[in-house]
Amino acid sequence: MHDTFKDVREEMEEIGIVYRDIRNKYGDETEIIYLDPRNTFSILVYFLRHWKAGSISFSELCKAICFGIRRSSFFYNGRWLNPDKTWKRDELLHKLEEIRQ
Repeated sequence: MHDTFKDVREEMEEIGIVYRDIRNKYGDETEIIYLDPRNTFSILVYFLRHWKAGSISFSELCKAICFGIRRSSFFYNGRWLNPDKTWKRDELLHKLEEIRQ
């Protein structure tokens, strides 16, 4: 069978480790939603929901939509955790902890 994601498999596995670490640390306190960057509609709905709830401003919404749509983007309540395009496990967990406080 052809591996559709062969070119990004390693990155996906590393991202999965971060997801598991978040789940292990916060349990049911957080909801992890994976949005496929190819599904623009679901991404738009996600950010509109957080904008409507007041979690992010309209300018943050626009910035995330225009620049944040990629496989390795992490958001917490609509806020971009890694706009610098890094997604090292320890850095992401530290930024998440800072935002949650």
